[in-house]
Amino acid sequence: MAPDHRPASTQDLSAVAEAPVVAAALVRSVADGLYVVDRHGRLLLMNPAGHRLLGYDDGELDGRDLHAAIHFQDAAGRPVGHDECALLGVLRSGGATRVESDVFTRRDGTAIEVGYTSSAIVEDGEVTGAVVIFRDVTDSREVERRADRLSAEREEAGIEWQRNLLPARLAEVPGVDIAVSFRPVGTHALVGGDFYDVIPAGEGHLLVLGDVRGKGPGAAAIAAMVRFLLRGAADHDGDARRLLRLVNAELMEHPSSRFCTLALVHLLPAEGGRLRAVVSCAGHPQPVLLTAAGATRLVGGTGPLLGVFDSYEVGSEEVVLEPGDSLVLFSDGLTDIGRRLDRPHADVAALLTGAAGHTSAETVSHLEQAAGVVDVPDLPDDVAVLVARLRPVVAAPPTPPVVPVGPAPADPEEVGHVEAAFREANDRLAAGRPAAEPTIAVTCECGHDGCHELIEVPHDVYDRVRADARCFVITPGHEVPRAEHVVERHAAFCVVRKHGSAGRAAAADAASADAAG
Repeated sequence: MAPDHRPASTQDLSAVAEAPVVAAALVRSVADGLYVVDRHGRLLLMNPAGHRLLGYDDGELDGRDLHAAIHFQDAAGRPVGHDECALLGVLRSGGATRVESDVFTRRDGTAIEVGYTSSAIVEDGEVTGAVVIFRDVTDSREVERRADRLSAEREEAGIEWQRNLLPARLAEVPGVDIAVSFRPVGTHALVGGDFYDVIPAGEGHLLVLGDVRGKGPGAAAIAAMVRFLLRGAADHDGDARRLLRLVNAELMEHPSSRFCTLALVHLLPAEGGRLRAVVSCAGHPQPVLLTAAGATRLVGGTGPLLGVFDSYEVGSEEVVLEPGDSLVLFSDGLTDIGRRLDRPHADVAALLTGAAGHTSAETVSHLEQAAGVVDVPDLPDDVAVLVARLRPVVAAPPTPPVVPVGPAPADPEEVGHVEAAFREANDRLAAGRPAAEPTIAVTCECGHDGCHELIEVPHDVYDRVRADARCFVITPGHEVPRAEHVVERHAAFCVVRKHGSAGRAAAADAASADAAG
């Protein structure tokens, strides 16, 4: 029954007041400290246990302000004023209070950790004092603190142990972007049983995500055993059905109350940059296939839990991953967060709405946000998510045009147009381009394809051409009149020697026409 903290009354104590011998015996017999103060907080009475706990002689505190004597500071040594004192608070409220842990100061200045109950004494509706019963809780509180520290240390050790049992680094799968998230169960349990892995398996790789029933070291030990069994058995053959039968046989060889669920995906290269994914699930939620276009569906053959039946068979389903497609594996902890649906696993497909085109890490984050994982400080179960995405094909950059290197006959008049255009561009750029620029650009407007783009020409070539009146620059959009006229070939332009009066006349005509225009 909970203690009664109702205010005492003088009528309640009248029998004791009329029988002082009984009252004195009662006060002395109380094992806890007990004292009575008047309405101003001055001590009227303290029993022997109270004197002993506080280190004072009998009668030494009589009439003194007891707050100023024993309750003037907190555990950190900070002053506690009269208006902050819970003991004196009942004198103002006329009620009662209970405090589990506070500090009184002994006569020698040392602190004693106490728990107490303080009740106002009310007479005819007026508070006339208070009675306080207190006890030393130093030892019990220390035991509680040690238990809390031990629990925290065990929890941290359990989480660290579980992390050490999981792979520090996942195997890389060519062309596949893989991301994983593991969030352990909340603070009131030990190690959980979720585990994951990516294992080289024959010509492909094996994606693993499993869950052992229960928590604690036993569950973690079985999870570790299954992981290492798969690593050894999948080295040359990643057949998911064979591996699940092997795990079941091993668990049945060492029977316990724990069983295991497991999802395995054997990834194999396919033609056209695609991947074959053979999926089998032993009592585990089916993975979700998220296509590059945003469609979702559950995939994978199913079978019973592992470690329950001697005879074991499981189905498999093969799907083809196109570039940009993702497979999403998860533990049931993801769907257990605030969701108790008739078909909870199907809900994950809906949670992936809007995740198409995301990287694997972005998909993991999207799913955890949508499921509410990040909003739960103490998870009721482990949550593991593994996403494998076949990277989309990135188009190669366009190949730059190739400058012809052999003889290419051309009309001299055409070359004259180029010369005139170069001269005009030369004058325009020389007047308007800062001298500090590392390159200049020339263009022509002869109407031929490729001649409208600015071509960057290094300064050293530009200066050399300007100093030689017999040369000019021609862009790849023009044909070189004769091979012997080419002085220099560059990636985006040629330096061409002028070849006669026809070219000069054409250039002059072009320049005149441009000026008239």
